[in-house]
Amino acid sequence: MEEAFFQTVPRVTARDKLISTAMRFFGERGTSVPMVEIAVAAGNRNKSAVAYHFENKEGLIEAVYAEILNYLEPRFNVLLDDLEASPNPPRLYEIVLALSAPFFALYASHPNGDAALKALARIGHDSPPGKGSMYTGFLADVFFRFEELISKAVPKKSLGQLKFHLAHYLMATVNGLSVTDRWQEMDFRADPDSMFELLLSYTDYVAGGISGSEFTRPKIDIRYWRTAIQQ
Repeated sequence: MEEAFFQTVPRVTARDKLISTAMRFFGERGTSVPMVEIAVAAGNRNKSAVAYHFENKEGLIEAVYAEILNYLEPRFNVLLDDLEASPNPPRLYEIVLALSAPFFALYASHPNGDAALKALARIGHDSPPGKGSMYTGFLADVFFRFEELISKAVPKKSLGQLKFHLAHYLMATVNGLSVTDRWQEMDFRADPDSMFELLLSYTDYVAGGISGSEFTRPKIDIRYWRTAIQQ
């Protein structure tokens, strides 16, 4: 039976209800939503419930991050452990599948996986510049392990370019999955086959990008393409 997001521990406490409600509100409206609205929607008569449990909005955002991390991190670690223990060097495509699968599992989980993914995307958008991100923040240890595996699979790729690709991929995956419910006549969460095909499509895209480098690019008219991005 598929493990449901938010069902390993029953949501019975006021703190738990605030986290799940905030996750939904952040995903729908961003982190600018008034905290009093979250408190009331979570069933609290005391409008200062957020301050009582989390001190402030930043504390509530951190709690939402922690809830999502509790789902993602064990899944990343299982996949990474398997790759690192493999007697044969893992292929880049399998590494990228491991990089993607936990986010797809989160999105597909019921009943609140889609809300969690949307909240993750909106919190990333609303974070001030320099605040940090999933890549440099709460998933930093996981992505360091991916850097190590990919560097061995693609030894000619510079670490700086790899970090850029991974950070860009992370944003693209979270943001892309958060809006798949807008696709007409397509419900990926209700169709495991379509969800898996979407995972493979993402992996095709990412593995292709990561395998490339400045050494594998075709020769182009540099002056022409520089002009194309100038105002």
